[in-house]
Amino acid sequence: MKRKSTSLVIAAAALALLASSCGPDLAITQASANLDNVQQSASFAIVNNGAKTTSPFEIEILLLDDAGAVVEVAYRKAISGLSYGEKVALKNISLRHLPTPDNNCLGKVTQVAFSIDLQDVIRELDESNNRRVAEVQPISAVCDEIVRFEALPIGKEFLPISHIASDGIGFAIRALPEGKGFAMIRNDLAVGNGQAMWLKNAWLEPRICLPRHYIAFDAGYYGGNIYLEVNGDPGGSPYPSLAAVDGAIIGGVAVKVSGHGENPGLWQFNGVVNSLKIGGQELAIDNILFWTQQKRML
Repeated sequence: MKRKSTSLVIAAAALALLASSCGPDLAITQASANLDNVQQSASFAIVNNGAKTTSPFEIEILLLDDAGAVVEVAYRKAISGLSYGEKVALKNISLRHLPTPDNNCLGKVTQVAFSIDLQDVIRELDESNNRRVAEVQPISAVCDEIVRFEALPIGKEFLPISHIASDGIGFAIRALPEGKGFAMIRNDLAVGNGQAMWLKNAWLEPRICLPRHYIAFDAGYYGGNIYLEVNGDPGGSPYPSLAAVDGAIIGGVAVKVSGHGENPGLWQFNGVVNSLKIGGQELAIDNILFWTQQKRML
C-alpha cells in the first residue's frame, strides 16, 4: 500500500478546516430593556455571521432578580432560520402587560436576559455570543392601573356609540368626522401584547373618574388623521401625522408620541388629566397605564 503524499494530507486537513469554518454562527448584536414607569419594553437584534443558513431556532427574553432567578418569561419567538448575513431586529417589544400583583409588579426584577438557540439545535462556530444580560432599574408603577383588553372578544366590532369596559375602566366608542367607523379587538398586530384595540375612524374615550397625573399606552399609527382631546381641549385636531402631535401641549398636558405600524411606540400624556379622547383613522392601542399618583418616579 502506498503512503499518501504529505501534500495530500495537508490538503485534506485544509479542506476539513475549511468545512468546519463554513457553519452558521448566530450572534446577538443588540439587546436593551427599560422597566421604568415610562418604558416597559425591550429590543433585540440578531445576525447569522456564518456561511450557512441555520435551521429553525427560538429566541427568549427572561426577567431575572438579583439572584438570577426567573421572575417572568417575557418573550419567546420561533425563527424559521437565517441565511448568511441575514439580520432580525425586534424593536420595542412591549413588557407593559407583565407587571401583576402576583409578581410584585416586577419590583424585584434587576436583569433582563436575552438568549438565542435555547435548545442548542444549531452547531455554531461560536457558542459564546448567544446570551446577553442587561441591567435594569426595578419598576415602581402601580400595576393594577393597566388596561390590557385581554377579556374582550377578539374580532367583535364595536360600532359608535358603544360602551365597553376592560380591567375596571369604562370606554365609549364614538365616530370620527371622516365617516362610519368602529373599534375592534385584534390579536394580529405588533402593538402591545396579545389583544389590542384597533380604531378605524373612531374615538376611544376612557371614563376618568379621578384626575390622572400620567397616562401612557403602546401604540401603532398606520396612517390618516389623529384626533386628540384633553381636558376638553381639541388642540390642533385633526393632526395629519405623528410629527404634528409629538411635543404638543393640549389642555395643559404635555403629549409625546411615537410608533409607526409594525414598529410600535409609546404615547404619553404627562400632566393632570381629567378627561381624554383618542381618535384615529388607523390606530392601534394596548396596555394603557392610568397613573394616579401626583408624583411620578421616572
